[in-house]
Amino acid sequence: MAEREQARRGPKAAIDTLFVCFGYVLAAATAFVGSRLLHVPSRWLLGFNAGLAFFWLALGVVVVREHERLSTEGRASEAV
Repeated sequence: MAEREQARRGPKAAIDTLFVCFGYVLAAATAFVGSRLLHVPSRWLLGFNAGLAFFWLALGVVVVREHERLSTEGRASEAV
């Protein structure tokens, strides 16, 4: 049984790691482009990154609420 769980979780861990690394690269690219190419003050970059973080958190809340709504509707239709 432990082997099956590990086989299921292996790809998920790899995908999670890939997305985390992609996030690091995106953050570094934003800092590089902003500071070196656009000559944006670091305070503006801080605000931009904070805005992006709040945007992604709000999007996550929307997705979770929509998932809960759809799964509740699905359970209600199964009961009928």
